[in-house]
Amino acid sequence: MKKSKSVKHVVSVVLNVSLILSLGAAGVQAAVKTESIPGNVYTLGEKNPYDIAGEGVTKAAVSSSNVLGKISISGEIKKTSPQNGFDAFIVDSGNVSISYVFDKKKLDAADSDWHIVSDSGKEINKVPLKAKIESGAIIVETSLDGKNWTGPDVEKTNVFTKDSDLSAPFYTTKDIQLVNGCYYRITVVHREERKTGDKQLLGVDLGDKKEVKRIAEIYQFYAAYVPEKNPVSPSDTPMKKLGEVVNAGHDTGFSGNDALDKKDPHYGWTLGEFFVNGYTRDMKDENGDFIFLKNVGDKVTLWFNLKQDITKLNNDANLSVCDDTKAYDKYFQIPETSFKHGALIIQFTDHNNQKHDPVIYTDFLAANSRTGADTRVQLFEEGDYEVHLDYEIAKKNGPVYTYTNYRISFKYKIRNGNCMVFPFDLAKGNELSSGAITASGFKLDMAKSRYLDINVKHSTLKQNTDGTYTADVRFNRPAQDGEEYSKEGIYEFAVKNLYTGETTTKTIYVGSEGVLRALSSTGLTLDELNAKIREGATISDDGSIVIDTGEETVETEETNVTEQKVSPEASEERAANESSATEAVNNEDAQPAEKKKGSGAVVIIIIIVVLVAAGVGGYFYFTKIRKPKSIAPVDKKPEGDLPVEEIPTVNESSEVGESPVAEETPEVEEPAETEETVEDAEDENEGGDKL
Repeated sequence: MKKSKSVKHVVSVVLNVSLILSLGAAGVQAAVKTESIPGNVYTLGEKNPYDIAGEGVTKAAVSSSNVLGKISISGEIKKTSPQNGFDAFIVDSGNVSISYVFDKKKLDAADSDWHIVSDSGKEINKVPLKAKIESGAIIVETSLDGKNWTGPDVEKTNVFTKDSDLSAPFYTTKDIQLVNGCYYRITVVHREERKTGDKQLLGVDLGDKKEVKRIAEIYQFYAAYVPEKNPVSPSDTPMKKLGEVVNAGHDTGFSGNDALDKKDPHYGWTLGEFFVNGYTRDMKDENGDFIFLKNVGDKVTLWFNLKQDITKLNNDANLSVCDDTKAYDKYFQIPETSFKHGALIIQFTDHNNQKHDPVIYTDFLAANSRTGADTRVQLFEEGDYEVHLDYEIAKKNGPVYTYTNYRISFKYKIRNGNCMVFPFDLAKGNELSSGAITASGFKLDMAKSRYLDINVKHSTLKQNTDGTYTADVRFNRPAQDGEEYSKEGIYEFAVKNLYTGETTTKTIYVGSEGVLRALSSTGLTLDELNAKIREGATISDDGSIVIDTGEETVETEETNVTEQKVSPEASEERAANESSATEAVNNEDAQPAEKKKGSGAVVIIIIIVVLVAAGVGGYFYFTKIRKPKSIAPVDKKPEGDLPVEEIPTVNESSEVGESPVAEETPEVEEPAETEETVEDAEDENEGGDKL
């Protein structure tokens, strides 16, 4: 399905949002852990704007004695080997929260001790802030390589007061960061001073003598999701490109929809391209939007290839993607917020036509993608998707700047390409193959295929005066995922994939009556079973078909359809396993001729021994029967053949990958005086299977 081609630069920056569920059975949720993050504390001069690379800066490892509190992270995390010198963690699922807990008692220090004072600065280590630091500030920056930092993703100021509440996490990671692997840098700053004496001039008190310093705590770590076993590559095919850029006006909520003309600063060059791969087949709906069909194992993925340096668009130093701090999106009704360097917005609509809240990833072009690289944007499951990339371009004309909004947008749908439903026994929990019988009923599982057309017909059987049976349809209606069926009768499912046109039918029998057992165990249709009844056959309670030939009575049985405890996702594996097993048998039969030649002499010797033994046995036998018997004579046994032994057969209607088990041959008891009797030695379990 997929072919590879060479690409120059591949960077996987993955977005795996919470609205998406993985195809397959859910694993056991890992325990949430909390880990402390080590850091360094920097002591700076009074006028140093928290520039840790400046002069006169001293550095020490963070300890409880030299900082106000400590940084910790929480989530389904496990510490692993360092990544480029950073403490590293792998994340099983979900996101990671970051907290800073400080001891408020340290706010009660005496004037002669070091204590926190207000700071009017608005810069931390060359990162500008929107507000004054005041009692202290915390910022979070991120990086894709641990060298080039973007942000701050979060900015909190005036955090060290008696009214401050830092009990809740102040930052939570994003899926796009963790699936790619992301470096985090948390900087905590505040200003301190202490009284060292009094200022006096000619005996006049001029105030306190003070020492002032600034403190910066820096904590860094790396986090990533557990690596995928078979990751999707941007070079995988088939592939489709999506989206066109339009001029969305200026300060209109990106609502414009104008084509680019030659006067437009965006005319003649492309910022980047979106494309989708990881599917099996594509088609278009009535609106011209793509529908991507996926099979088991497919990972439908949206990518973005950034073609421009966003600080110098089209190699023009006067053209750049600007920091849009007061943006909003009218279409998605997103209120005014900071989109920064482009906002990626994705909205998901489920199979009930319920639109979910749009997921917004701000600063997408600066923080989550790189020039010339293929950026993995999102991994998708079934549903309808709408994607917008909103960004603003600034053009410098001398001292004057002009601003224009642009939008790349598109829609598409993801559908499962299969055409299967999976019935599971209500009592045992195992999957029932087509033709199986269950005494307790079953539940329908659509295996997350939400767009199949499924109908179920329920019939009950009524016996006619001539012994035949008639099916009476009780209902014929659409089926629902998770619906349970426990009333006795025959259930026929008709499944159709509206996008591929493929159909599948399955039949399940519920009950314990002999006629239902017979239909299940033999694989006969009702018409075929009625034909046998008209020929004189009768049906036993255990489902055996008893045929009167005029000379003897013959009971016929077929092996019941096997029930297997398998998950829907295991169907392909079952088929593969059976194929492997068949190949192994064939290989075993195809032994080299040299091995078979050596067995000839052994066979001849065995034949000679058998003949000699037969001769000796015959001699003693005939010698014995010539001796007179001392027991009383018995009546002569009526003429006729002995009962015919039943021969179990395998139902050919079993599904691929299932392993029907032939029933044991019933034992034939010795005739009692003049009557011939045949007993069925098989037991039945609750679901109607033969043991």
